[in-house]
Amino acid sequence: MNSSSVTRSHVTTFKAIALLSYYGCFRISELLKVGMSTDHTILVSNVWKKYSNGQCQSIKIHLHSSKFSGDHIPDIIIHHRTVSRHCPVLALIEFLSVSGNGEHLFTGLDNKCIFRTWFVKYLSYALTGLGLDKNLYNTHSFRIGATIDMASKGALVTQIKLKGRFGSYASLKYLRPEIGVTVLFFNWPNLIMLYDICMMIFDTCIIPLI
Repeated sequence: MNSSSVTRSHVTTFKAIALLSYYGCFRISELLKVGMSTDHTILVSNVWKKYSNGQCQSIKIHLHSSKFSGDHIPDIIIHHRTVSRHCPVLALIEFLSVSGNGEHLFTGLDNKCIFRTWFVKYLSYALTGLGLDKNLYNTHSFRIGATIDMASKGALVTQIKLKGRFGSYASLKYLRPEIGVTVLFFNWPNLIMLYDICMMIFDTCIIPLI
């Protein structure tokens, strides 16, 4: 499949995964199937919507398993974004209206959990459409970018550790205090998906490539 065969369903799916990756600071294995494993992948039965005045205001997600969080894993609350051009809550609701009926949150029309490789392919399309070097980004970039954005807004390392469900202070490797807030990950300083780049990708959302 190439970019000329991208459909509205592909766009809806890609956008929901990307927005949740960023706003929920999710590992990709918590959203999608990586290799043959779905050990940590979110189940649709562990997602709850909270409504007020007929509108979904937030989504609560429970992780039945997480890579480093031990037995106690705090629920993740994703709020409706009224000050952002793109809302993860609305994107997820739109995706769920067209998704399959499998047990995992991100299920394709074949009722099977979507693979990480699917998301990599469409992320590559989006980056290419923006004129960005796709070799400098990967599925982890959204999580890293969210971590850096939180730090740039003054969040404490303890808050970042809790939000990102880091088992240790591993998030510190993303921060270089001597030059402010940046990332140090595999020595690729551009391997981050900060808010502005995220918004560019969500704006583009593959459609111009069709």
